[in-house]
Parts: sequence; C-alpha cells; structure tokens
Amino acid sequence: MTDSSSNNVKLAKQFENGVYFTCEMCGSCCRGFKEGEVYLYQDDIERLAKHLNIKGTSRLREFAMNYLKIVNDSFFWKEPGAERG
Repeated sequence: MTDSSSNNVKLAKQFENGVYFTCEMCGSCCRGFKEGEVYLYQDDIERLAKHLNIKGTSRLREFAMNYLKIVNDSFFWKEPGAERG
C-alpha cells in the first residue's frame, strides 16, 4: 500500500500516474485544466502530507515537484447560479 517511513514516501500503485475521477459534467472543478486534473488547495495539500507522513518544508516541496502542478494562487468567488466568478 503506502510506505510512509520518514525516509521514503511511495504512492500506492493505483496513484502512480495521478488520481482520476469520473466527471460530473458540472464544469466547476477542472475548467481550464487537462482532462482528469483537479484543484488542490493548501488545506488539501496539508491533509495529504499528514496522511503520507511528510514532515518539513523541503520534503513537502520535493513531493510537490514530483506529483503536483502549481498553476496559480488566485481564484475568484463564483456566486451560486453564475457562470463565472
């Protein structure tokens, strides 16, 4: 499954090529990204790091460089029913 030792973090075999989901056709979560990519916010990354027992900024940065694509740190509030934020 997942090796969470302090020296080596490995993802389970099914996650090696990324995490995919079934599209709900809502257009809200992955607009502008390649198929199968989703947003991860700071709290998502912190929970993932805790689950994988990643400690320290340098280890988290190393993990991010290998498995995450940083796109932009800004977002716009979208009112319910609005097409865009």
